[in-house]
Amino acid sequence: MNRRLSWLLVVGFLLLVSLYLQQRALQSIHHTRVKQAPGAEARKEEPKPEIKAATPEDPGPIATVVSPLTELTKEGKPEVGVTPAPQPADHVTVSSALRPENVLHGTFPLKGYVKFEFLVPVYAKNPRLHGHFHSRLRSHGADQKVREPAPVELLLLTEEELSDFLHGQHGTSSHTAGPSSSLAIDWGLAATSRQPRRYYLLFRNPEEDGPARLVDADFTIAFE
Repeated sequence: MNRRLSWLLVVGFLLLVSLYLQQRALQSIHHTRVKQAPGAEARKEEPKPEIKAATPEDPGPIATVVSPLTELTKEGKPEVGVTPAPQPADHVTVSSALRPENVLHGTFPLKGYVKFEFLVPVYAKNPRLHGHFHSRLRSHGADQKVREPAPVELLLLTEEELSDFLHGQHGTSSHTAGPSSSLAIDWGLAATSRQPRRYYLLFRNPEEDGPARLVDADFTIAFE
């Protein structure tokens, strides 16, 4: 009886030892798996950069601000090596390159009126008409050497003003001089752009039924 009890105690003790060893072994295996599991290692936190206040010696990073206008300007710039198509304004004739042009030089008879047409070219800046004339009575026969001064009127007309003059409306003209038998003028004309401007230099006898005249005239258009 005592021997059987002893064996039971020994067997029980061995079972307890076996269970204890199994439990420790299981704990050791679980602890090893936890250590080897991915991401299970303790990660060291990266040190955060220290925020410092800006100083004159170290102003810190400089930010670049890009505005929409800047981007649009970049898009509008032509590519390198690409020649833009010429525009009509690129072919402007500068008035300083225009040479003076003689519009009237000679002697002509005048009974009623005589007109001379001239054209101011395109892109003429500050064109001017200057010149002079002398007028005398037209002599015949033995009196041809007699040169008695005789006054005339001088008018500068545009196309519209000439139309009014031909229809009996003599009230408007760009410039008027005389009556005189000897006169010099220097008149400024309107500048032109893409269209030339037409003018008429008109000499008129102030005496409707008076004797004819001979006019010596010399006029030139110049450009500044």
